[in-house]
Amino acid sequence: MIQTMIVDSDAHMRGYLEQIIPALCPQFEVKDSADNGLAAWQKIQECAPSVVFLDTELPGMDGLTLLRLCSGLSNPPVCVLVSARADFSAAQQAVQYHAFQYILKPIHPDILKDTLERLAAQMSVSKKLIQQNYFTHLLHNTAPKDSEEDIRSAFENIGCFYTYYVCIGSYCTARDSQFDYFGDFWKKTNFDEIVPTFAAAPDTLWLLHEKNICFFVYATQKKDPQKQEILCEKIMNFLAQFDCPKTFVYNSCTEKKEELRSQFLELDSYGKNFSIFGDSISLNLADNTEVNDADLISFAGWQMLSDLIIERKFDLFQKQTAEILQECEKKRCSQRKLNGITKRICEIANNNYLPYAVMDQIDELISNTTAYADVSTGLHDILANIFHHFPENSYDRKVSAIKDFIDNHYTEPLSLAALSERFSFSISYLSTLFKKHYKVSPSDYITGLRMSRAKILLEGDGKSIREVAEAVGYYDPYYFSRLFKMETGVTPSQYRQEQRK
Repeated sequence: MIQTMIVDSDAHMRGYLEQIIPALCPQFEVKDSADNGLAAWQKIQECAPSVVFLDTELPGMDGLTLLRLCSGLSNPPVCVLVSARADFSAAQQAVQYHAFQYILKPIHPDILKDTLERLAAQMSVSKKLIQQNYFTHLLHNTAPKDSEEDIRSAFENIGCFYTYYVCIGSYCTARDSQFDYFGDFWKKTNFDEIVPTFAAAPDTLWLLHEKNICFFVYATQKKDPQKQEILCEKIMNFLAQFDCPKTFVYNSCTEKKEELRSQFLELDSYGKNFSIFGDSISLNLADNTEVNDADLISFAGWQMLSDLIIERKFDLFQKQTAEILQECEKKRCSQRKLNGITKRICEIANNNYLPYAVMDQIDELISNTTAYADVSTGLHDILANIFHHFPENSYDRKVSAIKDFIDNHYTEPLSLAALSERFSFSISYLSTLFKKHYKVSPSDYITGLRMSRAKILLEGDGKSIREVAEAVGYYDPYYFSRLFKMETGVTPSQYRQEQRK
């Protein structure tokens, strides 16, 4: 309701306006009146009406002075000047101080009705703009554009908010991608014109666009789950007409507009985690659905792919990749999970290294396709390009280089961490690769070399056990002795005695 105040010295005119204004336009509610300028000024400051019908000739303070004072308020009312005589100078001042209209008495009902309707339309646009600004401020976490008083006034008759999330196609846009798979879906479908009509009067629906994502805020005077169900059904039926993947998520109501920020974040999180690649889904967050982020591929499955790369069986690697994609489609894999799986496949294919260029290719592939057949073709091409640049016998040379380095430096302090850093492999992958070629782990190979050298030194004369230990890379003679006994079954001292015999 638009709170209205009548200021006129004529009691008959005040009574007439108090009765006819709500009758002509029910959106207006006359809350107060005054018969002089001073009393009116005090009430305007206290009650802050939205609209004031103001007579120009008032005792105590004339209408034009009161209009000037009102224009200086932080939240000024919209003023309509009413006068018994045509005064060009007064009309000029009315324009100067932003009066909405200057009406002559006696007031004809048709003129008054036209004024009220234009007033209501202008105030509705102004209020909706403030509301839209507020929702945008919450969504982007920016500073509010309007004053707290204006925001409070704009939401004074709203008691409940429902929030919604709609994503068309991909929830993300690949870096530097200029390709828009669905075009401007919202304009092509007249989305912004049709969907707001689903809200039952006097409720309101706001749309907040974020590229291919749209957030809704549905406001009602009081909580009504049935209204939300009807609205959701209408939106889903509307979206069902269009042949493209859609993610629709809706939340329970909140009576505090300040909580909408957290609701937007929750909708966005669920929408992105649940967005099914190439398929549509509708979710109600009130059901407390949990995100199922379980791995679709076991550790053994990833290890098998690594083994195929080590054995340079690229055709089998491509075949296995196609089977993984088939499993993802069967289990309705989320877009986020599919993106991660394809990146891990390419990382394994490229010696456990994923270049930024390949990451961008995958992001663009997943973001701009809607069918697994397209993903399979695109991933096959990416992998073929990786294999095309695969150095001949690169793994053989690297493993051989690791072994040569160990052979030349085994008497020095060596660790798997130092080796992995030197040869640009992860510790686990370096161990796997080395064992694949030499049937022994790097640690056992180093220990074997050191023990063989220790035996030779122990067979000679002149070196103590500590000196032998340090000569083969161990600075703790007790640790060396334990390892030696584990390797040979006897302590270094016992081995020396047996050799001398």
